[in-house]
Amino acid sequence: MVTGRIVVGVDGSEPSLKALEWAARQAELTGGTLEAVIGWEYPATGWSGITPAPAPALPPEYDPEDIARRTLDEAVTATLGDAAAVFVGRRAVHGHAAQALLESARAPPSWWSATAAAAASRRRSSAR
Repeated sequence: MVTGRIVVGVDGSEPSLKALEWAARQAELTGGTLEAVIGWEYPATGWSGITPAPAPALPPEYDPEDIARRTLDEAVTATLGDAAAVFVGRRAVHGHAAQALLESARAPPSWWSATAAAAASRRRSSAR
């Protein structure tokens, strides 16, 4: 049986949730780990000299990384359920979605993925 890590991009959209479902099934079939990734960026605040008025400042409490993490957590839990969601590693990466996915696929597994892999391995062993 081939084991490894499956990295899937999740942004809360319907296609990304379908990809998450497929990736979760594939991880279960292969004994691999699953890591869900979301990219986040600060919004563009206007083009200096091009817009007629400066863009409004972002509120000080605005945190796009936190919004991305919450979006990812909610999507994983809603799609896979509480019991399966604990076995999914999660990573919020600063950058465009495609860049975040590629960087995550090349990076070593997150500590969450390593912990989830150990728990999934114990779960599979006890099911036999």
